[in-house]
Amino acid sequence: MKLYADDLIALLDQLGWKKRVYLIGPVGMGCGVAQEVVLSRPDLVRSMVNMGCWSSVDDYLRDQLELFRTVHREVGFYAFQQFVCVYSFLPEFYNQNKHRLLGPDGEWGELRDNYVTHERLVDACLAHNTADRLKDITVPTLVIHAAKDMVTSPRTTLPIEQGIPDAEGVMMKDTAHVVAGKDQKIEFCNILFSFLDKH
Repeated sequence: MKLYADDLIALLDQLGWKKRVYLIGPVGMGCGVAQEVVLSRPDLVRSMVNMGCWSSVDDYLRDQLELFRTVHREVGFYAFQQFVCVYSFLPEFYNQNKHRLLGPDGEWGELRDNYVTHERLVDACLAHNTADRLKDITVPTLVIHAAKDMVTSPRTTLPIEQGIPDAEGVMMKDTAHVVAGKDQKIEFCNILFSFLDKH
């Protein structure tokens, strides 16, 4: 994640970016990258939003990520795609949208025929650890918790809220790993814009 953060910092510096940026990580690696940017260059950041995130990997999350990778490697991309979609969406959304989520034009398509990228992605996720540095984050931070997330549940997001001084936290009670569907997107946007209006 640090490498991605360094790339983003270098890009902003190269562009001569003058305004501080909003870092919004709605799920996964983007949150880890945002944490690393904020820790390295808080002067570049106006505020940070994390959701579906972690600050360190416990055995449960490690085994989930390894299992996603193993299914992709041993059974194939489409088995992985189905497996990760079942974990990432609420049953109602999955049942109504399975035809859009799965297949050649479905979710995580960038990993099809690209196992090496998936392997590197998981390695980066497993190596991410900011737990002992959260206390050093000084920018306004919002952590959104997805109560029905089977991957990065409040088990992994609450420690981030609790570890960052003055962080705000909001629970989305009926949301899984991916914000999906009109109602969830409206709820997410209302939470997000309320926070951004203050910061």
